[in-house]
Amino acid sequence: MKHDSPARGAAPGGSKSNGGSPKPQYLRIADAVENRILSGIYELNQAIPTFNELCEEFQVSLATVNKAIQELDQRGCVVRCRGKGVFATPNRDENGPPRPEAAQRTIGLVIPDLANPYFASMAKQIQMRLHEERFTVVTHSTDGSLSLWNQHLQQMIDDRLDGLILVPLDTSGADKEVVLWRLKIARIPFVYMNSNFTRVPSDFAISDLGHGIREIADYLLSLGHKRFGFVSAQPFMNLTQKKMDVFRERLSEEGIELASKDVIVSPLEHDEGGFEAARELLSRPASERPTAILASNDIIAFGVMSAAASLGLKVPNDVSVVGYDNIEASRFTSPPLTTIEQPVDLIAARAAKIILMRIQKKLPSEFQEHVFLPELVERGSCRRVGTDRPIEEGSGTSV
Repeated sequence: MKHDSPARGAAPGGSKSNGGSPKPQYLRIADAVENRILSGIYELNQAIPTFNELCEEFQVSLATVNKAIQELDQRGCVVRCRGKGVFATPNRDENGPPRPEAAQRTIGLVIPDLANPYFASMAKQIQMRLHEERFTVVTHSTDGSLSLWNQHLQQMIDDRLDGLILVPLDTSGADKEVVLWRLKIARIPFVYMNSNFTRVPSDFAISDLGHGIREIADYLLSLGHKRFGFVSAQPFMNLTQKKMDVFRERLSEEGIELASKDVIVSPLEHDEGGFEAARELLSRPASERPTAILASNDIIAFGVMSAAASLGLKVPNDVSVVGYDNIEASRFTSPPLTTIEQPVDLIAARAAKIILMRIQKKLPSEFQEHVFLPELVERGSCRRVGTDRPIEEGSGTSV
């Protein structure tokens, strides 16, 4: 897999925005693909090139192609079909749900990062389910910013939305609480999704992160690994810290120390951060470097795999790699990435159901608390210590 650099990834459609600054690579790729759809080069309702083909054509990473496809999805140019590919589609304005000006109720959705495929998938599921009930969904991304969090929530309070679904801002401190209490005062129901914020209690539908990390640790231990690394990048969030803590705790139960030198958090972002952090771990002598690395999410894992390749190391022969989230592109790495699948569909469906029933006053006053278990997805990025053969996808290795 190729790793992005400023000199690579040129795509048709111009390289600078209206303000003269370079346009991000993923936007240039999205513009190029959209032009091909509009011009008929890619026929409607037919599959566009695969992730790997787009990576090869534009000389960029899978993470960049992911962002480009997400951008095209938001523009209404493509639709993803799990297990089949990405298809060119007619503009959704013609056949989609009624426009916001139509008489209908409105629910707000606040998530951390629409460019992250995991959260983008979550948002899409919520929108689909609420549109079926003829609700308009107003979606905002906070980009991890407290000021944007406060701004978006306050605007929704001022607009008197019927309800909100929130992925809590993953920062410490009391500042983020104030606007949540204002929601309570305004009697606007809200549901937490992905994680729960206990200081301002409400309904929630979340995934058991601790269970997922323990599944990974048990799996790697069952393969005979004894030297581990943990890799993350920016933004480094509270949930990432929890993943690291649970991983370290589970290993310690087996008498294995995850030392500070084995945990690398890059100052760079996303897959570039994963690349830099993994290079630091994997540049060590063979007897000292980890035989297995847990990345804090799949995009970070893409960077880890690229770093291994840049050092002449093979995944999984020289190092096993595990991600988290099971975003769509994790199936298309070489080898395919072993990861944890978050039950996004179940979480989104339950959150949507809860907020609808709260609005309709069909729930008791007690908060609804739903925790779903993530599952390990075995692919080809891990091997049993002492063998050169990767674990086959879905082999059912005992943990």
